[in-house]
Amino acid sequence: MGGNLYIKNNYCKLLIKFKPSVLRVIYLINGYMRTPKIEAFHRIIQWYYFKYNYNINLLCLDQSPLNNNSWLSGYIDADGSFYLNWLKKGRATNLQYYMRVKQRQNSHRSSLVGISYLNILSRITTLLSVNLQSHYRIRKNHFQEYSYKVRSGNYISNYIILSYLLKFPLFSYKYRAVQV
Repeated sequence: MGGNLYIKNNYCKLLIKFKPSVLRVIYLINGYMRTPKIEAFHRIIQWYYFKYNYNINLLCLDQSPLNNNSWLSGYIDADGSFYLNWLKKGRATNLQYYMRVKQRQNSHRSSLVGISYLNILSRITTLLSVNLQSHYRIRKNHFQEYSYKVRSGNYISNYIILSYLLKFPLFSYKYRAVQV
């Protein structure tokens, strides 16, 4: 792909800035986006049109079924977490294993496709047969954060996500959470 990889304490950053590499990424992901971030993606395509006269189609959100490609696997790699908890009633009685994805409710920019993450997170809950949860908390400096949370946790949803991740594996360290 090209670019420079910067490794920090708890994350890596890939910086792609040369025109051929950026165009390669644009052509690879165009038509496969599912979130309001498509608005920023369309802005870079339009910038390439006005700056260099590249005529790249602005493809819409991918509406294909979530379990037909690896998009959800990448989303979980980026924004998902896996948990293993002991359920206690005086003493440890049971193990609880689940996957969780948490995302702010609205994009920070308005978009032609809508600013809410409700659509994509609702589609994930439908796939996993679970309910979408709203979450609210106050962060530093009295900043109010509204988010949605998708959580597996019952036998059916864990089976669905495990089957999916065996077909479309994770690429980060999180793959260890689903090894069988």
